[in-house]
Amino acid sequence: TRDVDRTKLFAWYNLFGCFASAVGAITCGFTIQVLTDTTTYNFSMLTACRFMMTLYTIIQACQVLLIYGLSPDIETFTKTEISQMPTNACIGLEKSKWTVVKLSLLFMIDSFGGSFVLQSIVSGWFFHIY
Repeated sequence: TRDVDRTKLFAWYNLFGCFASAVGAITCGFTIQVLTDTTTYNFSMLTACRFMMTLYTIIQACQVLLIYGLSPDIETFTKTEISQMPTNACIGLEKSKWTVVKLSLLFMIDSFGGSFVLQSIVSGWFFHIY
């Protein structure tokens, strides 16, 4: 990818990722609503949530299988090219190495903080159910 197109490509990547997350959340909520509706399935909220967690687990397992099925041809560098590089080289990074390190640390802190939100929701769900 050319340098001028990389930012645009990353923006589209993030847009599709956010869109996929939104569609997943809406689908999950709609499915739970349908499952707990008294005129269709009349499942309890606990059963509907268990169903969605099971479905999520199955989808993630399928994703892992797809990832393991990828060809080694998708890699940027071959093992011999990597072994010939100097040990202090960051692959593809020269001047921007420290900027990438700082951004990675920022994203790590953001992910760590965001995990508390999920943990709080799951803890609240267990508290109310049990």
